Amino acid sequence: MDATGFAAGYDANMSVAEMADWMRRADEAGFVMGFFSETIELMRDSVTALAAIGLATENMRLGCTQTVRLRNPLLASQTLASLDELTGGRIFTAPGACTKTHARRYGLPEAHPPTALRESVEAMRAILTGEKVSYHGEVI
Repeated sequence: MDATGFAAGYDANMSVAEMADWMRRADEAGFVMGFFSETIELMRDSVTALAAIGLATENMRLGCTQTVRLRNPLLASQTLASLDELTGGRIFTAPGACTKTHARRYGLPEAHPPTALRESVEAMRAILTGEKVSYHGEVI
């Protein structure tokens, strides 16, 4: 059986409470994944939205797209761990590479997107082991 996901976060006029209600209904309808897309155009952050969505749903796995480089790997890892605890182990991440255009918009140094993505994921994986970590890449 193919997995079917549901995405929220694309309507600037929809409140976080409304998004959580849509996700609750999608969860009840059998959708197995729920995504929140974090963009500067919508002025909604993924952490708050996913916390609300996580409390409104029971079964679907939940994740966010485009969080890499918006938060440093340490903060992103702490956030994922907290959200995973809050949702009973249902959080996953679908990181984005952060294009050079997005980097400029966010005031981040421009970097080769695949390198930034790889290094962010490597650093987050290391941090999430709970061991002492030191990571020194080109971007991170």
